[in-house]
Amino acid sequence: LAESSMRHISIRRAMLGGIMGPISSVFYTIGFTGVFFGLTSSSSSSSYDDDPMILPAAAIAAIGLSLMMAKAAVYHAAFAYTCFLSKEISATIMNNNNKKNDDGNGDTNRNADGSSTRGSTAEDAAAAAASLHTILELHQSYLRYIYKWAAISCIIGSAAFAYCCLAIAATTTTGDNVVVSGYPRYSVLFVPAMSAPLKKILKRYGVGGIVLCGGLTNLWNLCYFAVLYLGFSSPVVSL
Repeated sequence: LAESSMRHISIRRAMLGGIMGPISSVFYTIGFTGVFFGLTSSSSSSSYDDDPMILPAAAIAAIGLSLMMAKAAVYHAAFAYTCFLSKEISATIMNNNNKKNDDGNGDTNRNADGSSTRGSTAEDAAAAAASLHTILELHQSYLRYIYKWAAISCIIGSAAFAYCCLAIAATTTTGDNVVVSGYPRYSVLFVPAMSAPLKKILKRYGVGGIVLCGGLTNLWNLCYFAVLYLGFSSPVVSL
């Protein structure tokens, strides 16, 4: 973290960025609620008779994806501490190097009795470094824990959406009602869970850097909503 680009970001900007995560999760919840109504409005009652799982699966999709972004908001808020730790680690390393240079030049502080303080300075520096290392490990462990729970919600919500979308698209009935799906089948390729393998590919080949890889979840969600919006068609019932 001493070399992280986060160390160049001001404390105020990091705090502002952290608080924006919970705010954005509210709008995500509204958007995923709209996905629920889009799924349930794109079929007639005959669809539910053919597959009674469509309605509960649509609810699971909306709740799962909303929970994903709620947990991502916690991750976003906690990530501000990456900036704080990065600045502190960088400052600690710089101070330790300066102390080593001072000691190497013979600039050694002495107590009133004439004893050297070089040993205590080195011990203090080592203790500070150890404390920072412990806090850093806890911080990274907490971020991974949040990410794991967000990923679980993402997978469940994405799978439920894919089930609904494909089930409704495949639903045809004989007689009076013919159902046309509201969301196209190819929209399942843009579910939020697909951003994870894409991010791994980008990181593996060094494409995009921190801007693209770090913000890929939001960018992919933007593509997801755009596909749903542009591809949506009102249910058509022919007689």
